[in-house]
Amino acid sequence: MSNAIAPKKPVPPPAAVGAPAAGKAEKPAKVKKIDFPGLFVGEGENRDYQKLESMPVGFDAKKHKPLRKKDFKDEPLFLEYQASLLDAKAANLRAHAEKLRTVGSSASSAKAKTLVKMQARMAELMAALKAEGMDVEALLGSK
Repeated sequence: MSNAIAPKKPVPPPAAVGAPAAGKAEKPAKVKKIDFPGLFVGEGENRDYQKLESMPVGFDAKKHKPLRKKDFKDEPLFLEYQASLLDAKAANLRAHAEKLRTVGSSASSAKAKTLVKMQARMAELMAALKAEGMDVEALLGSK
């Protein structure tokens, strides 16, 4: 028996700290949500908590922490707030359903999205060429 040790394969250097792995997209930085300013009176450390007495104005779910039942003066106001959120979601879902009825399957949906983008880009180009004084209709052969 031999006590010879097999040569080790060279180890590639580790990737830079914080660098994304090869082939993977970098995740966007997570935004830390803040308290809704309408819940507080005063500035800095001297601010006092205050329950909402009306529907919140300027609330943005992307940057503010969610509003809870305890943040409202009474339950009916909280339920109205929840209903307004659900109405907006329902409207978005109805619009999406109507769009899918128009477009059809997901394969044709991708093609339709591409067509809509191309049409919008073509309209932009036509407007830019018209602004430069070019006769776009004659160029395209349609009058």
